Amino acid sequence: MENDEGVVSKEVEEKSVLTEQEIIEKRKKAVINFIRNKTTIVYGIIIALIIWLSSRIRTRNLYGLKDITTGGWTLGPDLDPFLFLRWAKGIVAQGTLVVQDTMRYVPLGYNTGAELKLVPYSIAWTHKLLSIFGSTDITYAAIMMPVIAFALTIIAFYYLTKEIFAGNVPGKNTHKIIGAVAALILAVTPVILPRTIAGIPEKESLGFLFMFLAFYYFLKSWKQETIKKTLIYSALAGITTALMAHAWGGSIYIYFTIAVTVIIAYFFGIVDKKKYYSYAVWLLLSIILLIPFTERYTLGGLIASLSTGMAFAVLLILTTDYILFNTNIKKPSWIGKMEKKYSRPATTIIISLVAGGIIVSLIFGPGFIINFITHNISSLTIPYTDRLSFTVAENRQPFFTSEWKGTFGPAIRGIPIFFWLFFVGSAYLFNNLLKPLKKKDRMVMVIIYVLFLLALIFSKYDPNSKLNGTSGISTLLYFGGIAMLIIGMGYYYYKYYKRGDAELFKKISPSLILIFAFYFITIIGARSAIRLLMVLAPSATIIVSYLVVILIIKALRTKDDKKLIAYIIAAIVLIAAFYTVYDYTKQSYYQAQGFIPSIYTQQWQKAMEWVRDSTPENSVFAHWWDYGYWLQSIGERATIVDGGNQYPYWNHLISRHVLTNDYRSETTLEFLKTHDATHLLIDSTDIGKYSAFSNIGGDKDYDRYSYIPTLGLDERATLETSNGTIYAYQGGFGTDGDINYKENNKTINLPSGLTGVAGVTIKMITKNNETIIPVQPQVVLVYQGVQYRIPMRYAYFQGKFYDYNEGIEAGIMIVPVAENNGQGITMKELGAALYLSGRTVNTNFARMYLFNQEVEGFELVHSEDSVIVGMLKQQSPSINEFLMYQGLQGPIKIWEVSYDKNTKVHPEWLELVYPSEELYVVR
Repeated sequence: MENDEGVVSKEVEEKSVLTEQEIIEKRKKAVINFIRNKTTIVYGIIIALIIWLSSRIRTRNLYGLKDITTGGWTLGPDLDPFLFLRWAKGIVAQGTLVVQDTMRYVPLGYNTGAELKLVPYSIAWTHKLLSIFGSTDITYAAIMMPVIAFALTIIAFYYLTKEIFAGNVPGKNTHKIIGAVAALILAVTPVILPRTIAGIPEKESLGFLFMFLAFYYFLKSWKQETIKKTLIYSALAGITTALMAHAWGGSIYIYFTIAVTVIIAYFFGIVDKKKYYSYAVWLLLSIILLIPFTERYTLGGLIASLSTGMAFAVLLILTTDYILFNTNIKKPSWIGKMEKKYSRPATTIIISLVAGGIIVSLIFGPGFIINFITHNISSLTIPYTDRLSFTVAENRQPFFTSEWKGTFGPAIRGIPIFFWLFFVGSAYLFNNLLKPLKKKDRMVMVIIYVLFLLALIFSKYDPNSKLNGTSGISTLLYFGGIAMLIIGMGYYYYKYYKRGDAELFKKISPSLILIFAFYFITIIGARSAIRLLMVLAPSATIIVSYLVVILIIKALRTKDDKKLIAYIIAAIVLIAAFYTVYDYTKQSYYQAQGFIPSIYTQQWQKAMEWVRDSTPENSVFAHWWDYGYWLQSIGERATIVDGGNQYPYWNHLISRHVLTNDYRSETTLEFLKTHDATHLLIDSTDIGKYSAFSNIGGDKDYDRYSYIPTLGLDERATLETSNGTIYAYQGGFGTDGDINYKENNKTINLPSGLTGVAGVTIKMITKNNETIIPVQPQVVLVYQGVQYRIPMRYAYFQGKFYDYNEGIEAGIMIVPVAENNGQGITMKELGAALYLSGRTVNTNFARMYLFNQEVEGFELVHSEDSVIVGMLKQQSPSINEFLMYQGLQGPIKIWEVSYDKNTKVHPEWLELVYPSEELYVVR
């Protein structure tokens, strides 16, 4: 009996165990079925989590967005957002943006009708939204606007990505998975963080949102079955395109991308009457919503622009096709012959280009087309030709060995992972794009595509190599690669057309054409300027997401004999992508907390507090253009120039007649009086910017161009003498002009460009163990391997200016060096020196700012020490206002300007354009 009971008990237990397993299996199946059947909810949760991660990263700097003088909110370390905030405050207070902004470009002011106004209005609308939840500070609304906008951007990007691949990838939900992966990568990508983080309400934070929406709606319009839905979606595409154009000039990417997509689709025979209507509504509605609301865009200007001009050209081609082949109009017989020989699209394009060329030549003149073509071809290799653009850091041209590798990493043993993921991924996707074609032809085209991509990217490999972007071989590679792709695609289309297989091209997906058009155009943009590298990130992200997901799916579906290889490839790509996401998340997470006002910005906050409290409200400040928005927004005072650079000629004038002008020249006060200036401000960073503004302020021969290099003390070369010590400062730079010096009835001629400054020596005599008296310094110049020691006329040390009345017109300024030895700060009084050449030593900048010299008409009314100098002065009040510590630390100095009755006014200095092209074009 006991044995029977044991058996029964065991059987019951086994049934019980089986029942639990069945329950678990049922639960698993239920979860899987829920995920399969409720994809909208599942992916909604995933996107919500990605938005949470993005917002968490982008708000990590909130703790530090404070103004130390008021304790209130302030924006992050940027310039343009302060203009948008000031305008937003006006919109909230007055209900609309003022027509004439009198805070800018005094005495003329600025017509805001010529500006893009959507960003300040968006800040005002965000303020109204947040006020519902109790927020009353508009600055906080400006801080949060980019975070909110980017949350919406992630949603738009997800929908765009899945729309691109809907119907182009295997599996019911594969396109959604690709969209989710792309949204995650974009959310953590560091390159776009500075433009989408809290506290920096930049144009791009809105621009990306409307860009993705415009692409999404345009693709949706082409996929609709009814004309009604087609027109609705194309109208939405037009509206969002116009919205982007009102927010950011990056709208050219939309016009370029859609125009290129449509002309390729038309050539392949994909564009029907419905798609023609869609394109026409998109383009015309976007233009209609642009021109009436801003003076920046005019119809003539849009037609003459490369981006919108191309879009209009495509519309002309489609319209010509519609008239010739979709109406009852009688066509000349030669059109039919051309159509038969060259195809309908080629015939239409030729006729349209000829007709359009004649019309444009009649409107704009016969030379317009030639100038248009040559200018835009030139801009592909040298995008900027004016001095101002060349001096703006974000316009610097990127190279693969530095900016591309650094941006599209992480790098393992020098190999940028993300770059090679999207490079290989694009080749893989290109093969998918051409899937309707024969395998052999497809493989040849993929090889041509890879060569094209290599030429496009690596033609600007390194500034110190033959592939520097502008050399002959670089130019040949660049344009040769583009030509090779166009000729290759044209050849195969013609080949298929002649044998009656052109219909195969109609099977190519317009969605994939769009992503490639966007990808190519953003690569070209990324080659031209560092600031445009971020625009490549979205297309690259989409391609990488596709590669990862498709390779995994392919591995899961591969047969046994190839399964191992497929799994290995998929695993490598998955690990590389996962590591990239991990690294990007970590980078963005830690970088985000650094987007707060630095000690340099805090110095400005203190200086602007003094400006607000101690200067009349109608004061007008002169300064280099970088600081205009800070003075207008934080200091609440008007300026002559600012970061908008609406009138570049005024930058030339303020450099030439104020900063680099001789301190004895009357034209300094004459220029300032012409512009009603009451104050002059100079900042310590202007020392490093001297080469930039002296370049801009120079004449056609660059007569003002110079720089103020820092020379470090070579302690090993210090030499003790019987009555003092000789100190040597290391040089290593060229002279900015010819040097002619007479010595012992002999003239020494040292030509610029061939003469180098090896260093400077100066002897210090100590008396009573305290007083240090500098003996006349000597500069060591090297020309053709021969050293020349030539005395310098000037020296500045410990707040005293020394003029030795002989020697070349040059001088040095001894700057202390502060070092942290772990136990405290130690000072080396003679640790470094600034070298001032003949072109800089007698300028207003040197005499007034560096040497503290009094100049007629200027009274120093405020000097705001750097935060570091201020802290050190609390311990030792005698510390110099300039010192080296983690870079050069110097004050912000403000002078009040006064004029006598004889100071002239020059109306020509209120002109808005350069009198001569030679003054602004880079030679």
